[in-house]
Amino acid sequence: MSVAILGGGISGLACGYKLSKRGIKIRIFESEPYLGGLASWYKYCGLNIPKTYHHVLRSDAALIDMIEELKLSIRWKKVKTGFYSKGKIFPFNTALDLMRFKHLPLTDRLKFGLLLLSTRWSSSLQYLEKISIESWIRILVGLCLSFGRSLGQNYRLRLFPFLS
Repeated sequence: MSVAILGGGISGLACGYKLSKRGIKIRIFESEPYLGGLASWYKYCGLNIPKTYHHVLRSDAALIDMIEELKLSIRWKKVKTGFYSKGKIFPFNTALDLMRFKHLPLTDRLKFGLLLLSTRWSSSLQYLEKISIESWIRILVGLCLSFGRSLGQNYRLRLFPFLS
């Protein structure tokens, strides 16, 4: 048996690796001259700019297991997150940063904080695999429109660039 895999991003490469471990012949077809998909970057003004936001969390057990199995290593870095609104970058790393973000009403900041805490307390987040992030936010806290107002027109493109 042989399998053709379309796309040499992380999913295509992981699929190819798992199938080849089972003795299945695979061939990966990638339209770009390099592998990596959205986990790669492009050059702009001499800088490497990520194609999309990507990260590995310490809780990503399956990915970390595969990385270790492949005898690769992870260089863990402390990262900072920001939120761009109305011409300014606001830090978005801590609960205090969230509470200081005045572009959302206080009630929405509190709801959003509780939502984030709920994901840390949950023993299983499998249900999130079946719904979009926009639906999750709308259902649980109704923040989408509040964030949208702070981002201006076309907020969906800015808030959810990874959804298509």
